[in-house]
Amino acid sequence: MQLQARLLHTPEGFRDMYDGECRDEKSAEHKIIKTMHLMGFEDVRTPGLEYFDVYKKERGTVPGNEMYRFFDADGNTLALRPDITPGIARLSARYFADSSKPLRFCYCEQTYRNIPGLRGKLKERTQTGVELIGDDSVLADADVIITAVKSLLSVGMKEFQIEVGSAAFLNSLIEPLSLSDEDMATLRNHIDNKNKFALKAFLDTKKDRIPKARIDVLTGLTDDFGTLAEIMSMENIKPVTEDDSFYRTYEALKRLKKIDDILGAYGVSDYVTYDLGLIGKLGYYTGIIIRGYTYGSGESIVSGGRYDDLVSQFGKNAPAVGMAINMDLLIEALRKSGINPHKPGKLIHIITPPDRMQDAVKLRSDFMEKEKASDIIIDENAVSIRTEEEDQ
Repeated sequence: MQLQARLLHTPEGFRDMYDGECRDEKSAEHKIIKTMHLMGFEDVRTPGLEYFDVYKKERGTVPGNEMYRFFDADGNTLALRPDITPGIARLSARYFADSSKPLRFCYCEQTYRNIPGLRGKLKERTQTGVELIGDDSVLADADVIITAVKSLLSVGMKEFQIEVGSAAFLNSLIEPLSLSDEDMATLRNHIDNKNKFALKAFLDTKKDRIPKARIDVLTGLTDDFGTLAEIMSMENIKPVTEDDSFYRTYEALKRLKKIDDILGAYGVSDYVTYDLGLIGKLGYYTGIIIRGYTYGSGESIVSGGRYDDLVSQFGKNAPAVGMAINMDLLIEALRKSGINPHKPGKLIHIITPPDRMQDAVKLRSDFMEKEKASDIIIDENAVSIRTEEEDQ
């Protein structure tokens, strides 16, 4: 591609946004942030560039080879933000180190992922989300799920589902197995892909080391989704409730039950299902895992979960839970569903002859005071000022 022609294009994975799509996203952002404010969250903003170590591998965030990295004038390695949560964890540890009060933050920011071969997927994405830091209660978990539901409803979305899983549940099943890193990755991959046959075949190779009851529970993870009541009635879950060796697993289930009760009290249960085989895409999740799906999007439009160990890595011992909405996927899904988050308004064109410009400016000032959108168009052939309305 010649240089001049190349200058008219954006880099792969980045895009311009204009006209109706940009308007729709800004309108949706406004409605979602307003919902988050009503849920008690306050605005926060972190820089788009952080020290690379904020996102280092040990924190369980994005792999280093998927980040945009730079050097500053002092030779420090910086990274374009690939994940918003570690930055807010850092902020919390720096400015609220001695605070015991729960911190409730909301944001709307860009993230950047340098992943090759995305096949049309974006490397720059806008996320609107919340982080609740310093509260390990089931009410905090429920608050984040409820905020996700209320946020999607606020932009007119009706057909969506929030899936809830539990890293604590899954980890309590697989950590006692003492598998190698490679075997652990294989096990998680089969569960995440809901590949029951591959999972069973893999576990069969380990049956001399893993008790049958645990194999039965693990194999069932590919089918353990639906309402919590449906899951609790499944045959493979019975050992979890009856065998003392599954104590941690049962405690994780009981926590989900308490969360489910709170969601029922808020009247949002119809939008929530449970998937005990849900795998967190990031490595720092320790409790609930959240994903949201809707028609018209092949990816999750909501993601998040509980990460009780992340903030402590920056020096503040504080449990935390959060979620983020992918605004690019949300707007795409809304448009495919024929839902317009922007309330149509009118743009008033003030058409004036050149010698009536002062009067046109005064008229426009009057419209602005009445919060009516307008512009001025000079018409050499006009004999007087007139107005015309156009849908925005």
